[in-house]
Amino acid sequence: MKMIRLLKIKFKSFITFFALFTFAIFILSCNSSQANNIWSTLDPLPLDPEIEAQIDDILPKLTLEQKVGQVIQGDTGSLTHSRRCKKI
Repeated sequence: MKMIRLLKIKFKSFITFFALFTFAIFILSCNSSQANNIWSTLDPLPLDPEIEAQIDDILPKLTLEQKVGQVIQGDTGSLTHSRRCKKI
């Protein structure tokens, strides 16, 4: 009987410690500092007028499907080969 009571106390202590530890990790990870945010310190590159003219020339010629495809296209690191792909 004493052994069961002792195990219950140890279990409650473990759960309390685990909950406090998890809460502390959560609070410490919520850092709102911008010091480590590299994107807030980067300045955009200046626009190249020649490239902008090419974009202005090409963009109206694209279909809606092509524009959507440009927006949602994946990079090579996130694409995988599928066996169901048809060869052209």
